[in-house]
Amino acid sequence: MKPNIDNKGRLARGGIAVIFLLAGACLISEASVLAAIFILIGLFCAFEAWIGWCAVRACGVKTPVWLSVLGGTSGSNSKDKIAAAAASR
Repeated sequence: MKPNIDNKGRLARGGIAVIFLLAGACLISEASVLAAIFILIGLFCAFEAWIGWCAVRACGVKTPVWLSVLGGTSGSNSKDKIAAAAASR
């Protein structure tokens, strides 16, 4: 698998992995099936972050990192940035 995401994408997927793994760990005692699903999703996201490959991007879908779209230059409107990101697809 050839890397198809940059460092920002890797960081975002790593953060998502941490969230899913923690949520899965918290749910183990109450909903073991849901916890297992969350843990598997977290492990897959961690795998994507580690090797720099995104399954959704490999299918041809553009996946912008919304944190970088919403942040950035001061004085500009967040709605304008979202519209510009959507238009660039």
